[in-house]
Amino acid sequence: MKNTIKWVHILLTGFKKLDPANLLIFCTGIKNQLTIDADVLVANSPITMAVYQQQMQDVSDILVILNTTAAKTLTTDQHTKVSTLQNSTESIAHYVETAANNKFPGVEDKITTIINRIGYDIRIAGTHGTRIFEVVETGEKYVTLRTPAADNAAAYIFQVSANPADANSWSKYIVWPKTQITIKDLTSGVNYGFRYAIAASVKGTTSVSMNSLEPIWSDTITSVVL
Repeated sequence: MKNTIKWVHILLTGFKKLDPANLLIFCTGIKNQLTIDADVLVANSPITMAVYQQQMQDVSDILVILNTTAAKTLTTDQHTKVSTLQNSTESIAHYVETAANNKFPGVEDKITTIINRIGYDIRIAGTHGTRIFEVVETGEKYVTLRTPAADNAAAYIFQVSANPADANSWSKYIVWPKTQITIKDLTSGVNYGFRYAIAASVKGTTSVSMNSLEPIWSDTITSVVL
């Protein structure tokens, strides 16, 4: 039996492009709403609000220094502190995304409302996210998946999870040159989640960098393995 679960993703690149002053404003809004939000419990945040507040204070202190001196660029230490705040904001984003999707599985409008209320933007999936991604065969401890061909694809990236609601449970990237793949050595009786992304060709090459930005994943489909 196959099902499709719509997973709403948070846009992670937006706040990473903010300068320190606007990043501080953004993070303050996240903290203020998360502290009082009824759907996403602040007590379960991977970054405590005390730690987050201190990280924001560090960036605030940097802004004071920049505004009172002739310095135009960040020192190594200052850059590290700004990056720490960005990383914490990303960790909180993953938590918010998971909490919202788990609370209202597949209900996009409610999930989006929660995520936007806390202060994050929704990531818009690539066009392949709306195409048919399917399980074409299930057998003893294996599943065969198929996705439509993409004109610009150098390869396809697949991931598997025995608990797709857990953002940290997905497997390592499975990079495959074809639209159909058979994944073996699965556990019988488990309802696995599967998703895929496209690795676009660059300047005619078929190389794929694992250090590139997070792929734009398809919707998750699930299937019980025989």
